[in-house]
Amino acid sequence: MIKLFKKIQDTYPKCRVQDDKNYVSFSVGGAFVYELRIQQDVIRLLASNYPAKAGFVECFKIIKQYKIEGKPINGNKIIYEAGLRSADKFTLRIEIPYNKSNLTNDDFINSIINSCEKFHNVLMPLVSNFSKGNIGSLSELMGETKVEKNTKISSSSKSIQAQIADAVCKKYKDAVVKKVDKDNYLDIHLPSVNEKKGTHLFFSTSKEKIKMGFYCRDEAFIDKVLASSNLIETYSHGVRPLGNPEFTDVSLAVQQAEQFVKSLISESSQSALEDNINSLSSVYQYLDNMQSDEEESDEEESEDLDSEDVESDDVESDDVESEDVESDDEDADDEDADDEDADEDDEKGFPLISYRTPSEELKDVVKAYFKKWQKPSFLYAWRMGITAYIPEFVEQLVSDEICPVFTEEQIKLIYDKINDEKVIPILGYAPPELFMHTKHVWWIVPFCIWKEDVASMVFVDKNGFYALFETDGEVEISMIFPWDKLYQLDIEYAADDDPNICRLTLSQENGGYLTFDEFISEEDGNGSYLHVIEAIWEARRETIEASRDLSSWKEGTGGEGFKLFNTPSELLDEKQWLDNPNRPDPRFFA
Repeated sequence: MIKLFKKIQDTYPKCRVQDDKNYVSFSVGGAFVYELRIQQDVIRLLASNYPAKAGFVECFKIIKQYKIEGKPINGNKIIYEAGLRSADKFTLRIEIPYNKSNLTNDDFINSIINSCEKFHNVLMPLVSNFSKGNIGSLSELMGETKVEKNTKISSSSKSIQAQIADAVCKKYKDAVVKKVDKDNYLDIHLPSVNEKKGTHLFFSTSKEKIKMGFYCRDEAFIDKVLASSNLIETYSHGVRPLGNPEFTDVSLAVQQAEQFVKSLISESSQSALEDNINSLSSVYQYLDNMQSDEEESDEEESEDLDSEDVESDDVESDDVESEDVESDDEDADDEDADDEDADEDDEKGFPLISYRTPSEELKDVVKAYFKKWQKPSFLYAWRMGITAYIPEFVEQLVSDEICPVFTEEQIKLIYDKINDEKVIPILGYAPPELFMHTKHVWWIVPFCIWKEDVASMVFVDKNGFYALFETDGEVEISMIFPWDKLYQLDIEYAADDDPNICRLTLSQENGGYLTFDEFISEEDGNGSYLHVIEAIWEARRETIEASRDLSSWKEGTGGEGFKLFNTPSELLDEKQWLDNPNRPDPRFFA
C-alpha cells in the first residue's frame, strides 16, 4: 500500500482502500459516496449521489442555494458535472495536481487530508439534508468510535451545545440563547452580567473540546472585572478564565462557567444573579419554539429564503402604541426591516485575538490598530485560536500617511495601473524598519489573518512575502512564501460567503497552500490591500516563471517596470504611473 493510502486509512479507519485500483471510498450519510482517485496527472476528490436516496432535482437546488459549485478548496475549485453515468446522477469534484514524489511527501499527504476535510465541510449542507442523524466532520464519520469515561459528551443524544445551553438556562432564568448548533460557538446573553445586547457568554465546542469566554467591547466593564478578580484574563474583545482551560466533560465545563460568571459581576449585582438560579426554563422549549417559528416562516417566505437569516428569538420588539401603527403602516414595516438588519448584525462579530501585552505607551495605539483594520464578520465572529504579532512601529501602520484606508475605487485605480501599464510600485514611504529586510518594498498589507491562525502585517518585495511571527521564541520579520514557489494565485471577494472577507490564496505545485484573509466593508466602501498583490503577480508572472530554479532573477523578461512612490496619494495620481518608470533590459540579466 502506498504511503498516501496508508496515511488516509490511519486517519479514516472506516474508509475502503482499493490499493490495486488506486482509489479510496467513503460512504457518507447513506446517500453519498466520496472517492479519492489517483490518476495520471491529478488526484481527484469527488462526491456522487445515490439517486434513490438523494434525488437529482433536490440536490441541484441545494448546490445552487449554497453556491457549492466553484468554491475553492485549498486553491482548487469544486467542479459540478451531471449525467455522466446516468441522467439522475451527478458528481462534485476537485482536481489536485501532483507528481510521483508527492505520494510519499508528508506535507503533501497532510494537505490532501486537509482538502478531504474541507471538501466535506463545504458539502455538509447537501449531505446533512439526506441524513437521519447528525453529520459531523469527516474524521468523526470515518474515525473509530471512542467513548471516554466520565464524559457526557459522547453518551448523551443531545448535542454538546444543547447540553450546555440547557444547564445555563436552568441556572439563570434571564438567559437568552442567541445561537446554538449553528457552528462551533454557542452564544448566550446574560443581562444579569451585562445588559448590553451585543455581550454574551460563549462556548467554543470545536473538536469536542469546550472553552469559554465573555464577549464584550465595553472597556470600562472589562477593566472593572480584571480589577476585581485574579482568575480572569483579557484578550481581544473579551475576557476568559485564567489560562483558557478546556474541558471534555459538559458538567465540569458548566461548573467552570458558573465560577466564571460569578467573577464577572460585582457584589451589588450578586443578589440579582442569585435570583435567577434554579429556574425551570429549558433550552429545549426555546429550540421547539424556534423550530415552530421557522416552519411557519417557511410557509410564508419564498422558497429561496434561508430560514437561518432571521432568528425570531433574537429580535427584541418594543411596545408600539396602536395609533402609531394605524397612522403609518409603512413606518412599522421600516422598523421591522431595521430589526431584521440589527439581527443580522448581531450574528457578525470580531475574532478573539490573543497578543502580548504592549508597553504602556503603545496600548492606545494597539487599540487604534485593531479598530482601524478589523471589521465585524460572520466568518471570524468570536473565533478563538488566533495570535497577533504587533511590531514596535505599529503607529506607522495606523498612520494615514503610510497605510490609509483606500476606497474600493482607489484600490481599483492602483490595480488597473499596475495591470495596464505593467508597472510595479516601490513604496518609498514604507516604515524604515522594513528596509532592514529588503531594499525595495513593493506593497504592504497592514493587517490580515494568514495561515488561518496568525494575524499580522504582511509586505512583499521582489523575492516574496514577509510577515511578523514567532520562530523559536523570537518574534521577527521573516519570509513566509517566495515568489518562485508560487504556482497559482487566487483572490476571492466574499470568501466563504462572507461579504466582509477578501481572501488571497497562494498555491504551490505540490498542493501546499497559504491563505491570507483581510477585513473589508461593503457599507464603508473600503477596498482590499490584498487585491493589489494579484495585479503585482500578473505583472511579474512571466519573469517569475522564467527565473524558477535559478540563482537570480531574469529581470525584464516580462517587460515590467518599476516606479517609486513617496506618498500614498501619489499612487492615486494617474500621471505618476506614466512618469518614466524603470524597465530593466533583459539582455543584462540573461
